[in-house]
Amino acid sequence: LQMAWLGLIATGWLQSLNGSSYLFGSYSQALKLALALDQKSLDTLAFFNTLGSSSGIGPALLYDRIPPPAIVGLGIAHSSCGYFLIWLAIKNPSLFSLWHLSLFQLLVGFAQTYIQTAALVSGVRIFPGARGFVLGYLKGLVGLSASILVQFFLLVCHGREECMPLMLAWLLPLLSALPILAISRKIPAPFQAPSSISWKSMLLAASLIFLAAFLLAAVIVESVITLDRIQIVLVNLGMCLILLSPIYVLVKPDRKNEEHESKIEGLLPRILESSEESSVIQEQGFAIHGQIGGEFTTLEAIATLDFWLLFLGVLLGTGSTSVVTSNLSQFGHSLGYSSRTITICVSLFSIGSCVGRLGSGILSEHALRVYGTPRPVFLILTAAIQVASLLLGSIAVHGALFFVAILSGIADGADGLNWGLTAAIACEMFGERRLGVVFNALFVGNPVGHYLLSSRVVGYFYDREAGRELVCHGGHCFRGGFAALSAASAIGACLCWIVAARTKTRSWQ
Repeated sequence: LQMAWLGLIATGWLQSLNGSSYLFGSYSQALKLALALDQKSLDTLAFFNTLGSSSGIGPALLYDRIPPPAIVGLGIAHSSCGYFLIWLAIKNPSLFSLWHLSLFQLLVGFAQTYIQTAALVSGVRIFPGARGFVLGYLKGLVGLSASILVQFFLLVCHGREECMPLMLAWLLPLLSALPILAISRKIPAPFQAPSSISWKSMLLAASLIFLAAFLLAAVIVESVITLDRIQIVLVNLGMCLILLSPIYVLVKPDRKNEEHESKIEGLLPRILESSEESSVIQEQGFAIHGQIGGEFTTLEAIATLDFWLLFLGVLLGTGSTSVVTSNLSQFGHSLGYSSRTITICVSLFSIGSCVGRLGSGILSEHALRVYGTPRPVFLILTAAIQVASLLLGSIAVHGALFFVAILSGIADGADGLNWGLTAAIACEMFGERRLGVVFNALFVGNPVGHYLLSSRVVGYFYDREAGRELVCHGGHCFRGGFAALSAASAIGACLCWIVAARTKTRSWQ
């Protein structure tokens, strides 16, 4: 079991560095000024970033054919190459056009899917009896990753936006070396002792919550005073120590369960053998009958009404939130906030996203087991939070940027509550066998929704308000766009309600 926990902790470290594509809003203003882009062009770049980060079907198909470390290595190579080229475009804008930058954004977005697929599918297969916690923990870490990378950014780049792509190009490969070595070790067959899972999972969750609290405190302090070099180094050192703290799970095993685990290991071959025989019988029966909660093939899953209801919910829900993510910098500048304050709000968005992901995993698991509440109910709550966030942004209340950052982070349809919940829903509705492919097929709706809602809606309203100028100032700049996004989120909530109503009485719940 120690190797299984090592695998989960290592994938968690990788996820903590895997949110770089969500930092687009932190350096998008540098791109806009360097290449003289209007808002529609900038939204086009954001669309390709989202398209790449939602196109994980390829890595999912590769998962069963090549080792997870190789998949992670491919993702890191894509990321480093893409960010280096983006930095070159900022420094030498005359050498690159919009389609070049679109390709670079597609590359860095696509890189994220390699690491995400390897981490999520591995975690679910290692601990199949704790899907909610595993997905919540891993997605919580990727939620914090933007805030983690912002702290590295303040240390390395001293707040200069144009430096961020170069930092991401060399920092990610450097910091990912240790986790890749850890996941290269052979992970045992999926099994876990419930008593051992309990305290260790609570320890991992506690470390994640403490990390979020630490980063929140750091962000609050940084928003009030300007830290000197030594203080920034101390903040980064403390952050790294908290990230390494889950190692305690490995150095202090549960001694009360050692004898129990050794007995189980003797029975494990027979358990796995009978499990494999049962799987064959279930798969043969399913090919004829096919019921929700069984093992679906990809085509069988796509042929169901529930898949398409979830797909449309993702298109409207995650699409609207990803638009907020990519336009956070422009929204802040339109309201007169400084670049430093906007960077801090990106951290707040990241922290809120972590809270949403971890909370969705734990609360949905508890509500499902104790009260029989379908997980899609939590998607409805997500959409309601997002509607409130967008309405506050559309009327531009005092402190609107902070409200939008925190609430959108909690809702975080781009990679938060919806991602973690939808992964768990897809796993329980369509089975684990094709989870990677089905999960990524659902999130093809994310870039489609982002393109329709960003370039065709928000970008249109923004450029209309800006007129001939490239930059708009005032609360009216995003009023029409955010109002339209709130309506889209409300429709997404209705679709999730239909899924919840359809799944409430099914035996798999």
